[in-house]
Formats: sequence, C-alpha cells, structure tokens
Amino acid sequence: MVLNEADILLYSVIGLALLLLYVMYSQSERDSQKSRQIRSIASAIEQTQRDLYELKKEFNHLDIEVKNPSKKSLSEDEILMYIDSSINEKAVPISQALIQIEELFEDFKHSYSRRLDNVEEGVKSVTIPSSITGMDDEKIVMLYKNGNDVSTISKELKLSSAEIQFVLKINKLI
Repeated sequence: MVLNEADILLYSVIGLALLLLYVMYSQSERDSQKSRQIRSIASAIEQTQRDLYELKKEFNHLDIEVKNPSKKSLSEDEILMYIDSSINEKAVPISQALIQIEELFEDFKHSYSRRLDNVEEGVKSVTIPSSITGMDDEKIVMLYKNGNDVSTISKELKLSSAEIQFVLKINKLI
C-alpha cells in the first residue's frame, strides 16, 4: 500500500494528537498525586496547630496555677517537673509532625525537579521540521525566487498554498 503525502500528514497529525493526549493525561495524574500530597501536608500542619493550641492552653492554665496557688501547694521542683513533662509531652508530636512535613516537602521538591528535567529533555528532543515534505523545499524556494507566486508554485508542485507559505516563512522569504 502506497501512502501519499496527505495520508502521511494525516497520520502524523493523528500521532501528534495521541501523544498530546497521553502527555495531558499523565500530567493530570501527576497533578492529582501532588494534590493528595499537599492535602496530607495540610492535615499535618492542622494537627500541629491544634497541638500548639493545646500546649498554649495548658501553659496558660499552669501560669494561672502558679500565680494563684490552690490550697494544695506544690514545691517549686514539682511545678518545674510538671511543666517540663507537660511541655515534652506536647512538643514531641509537634517535632515529629514537623519532620514529616519536611520529608514530604523534600519528596515534593525532588518530584517536581525530576518532572521539570523530564519536560526540559522532552522539549530538547522535539525538533521543528524544516518543511512539510523536506524534498520540495529547494524547488519551492527556487520557483519563488524565479518570480512565481504562491498559487502557481502550489499548482505546479501539487501542494497546498499553506504548505508553500510555511516553507517560504521558514526560509524567511515572506
């Protein structure tokens, strides 16, 4: 089966369209994955904020007890031990949540860095063709330089006017 130029062009356009759809689909999947990671980070931050609020609340409560001691008074050492244990009890989960957030951000950063590298490599590998057919470039340029107009060249070479104009624009003749 012999394919003419129009069939080749049609298959090329269909192939590029399919490639574009695949790229858009994969981009969408990656974006949804990153969105899930961001939601996870947001929930960790919310939990950290809740823990911090509870710690401030407990601290204020202890501050009030220290300023207004109840009938049962504690020694200064007991108060300090209680405060220290209370702070440690609240600070450990906050510290762990911050470490988890830092790890998530690092993963996120590396993932987007790899994605950016892949996109850059893809862009570098894409080349713009010098013309639609490649073989007719020289003929088109020669005929145009000899004074023929686009419609005459189009009829003589059996190419569309758009293809002729494309080649002439690439060669900076129009």
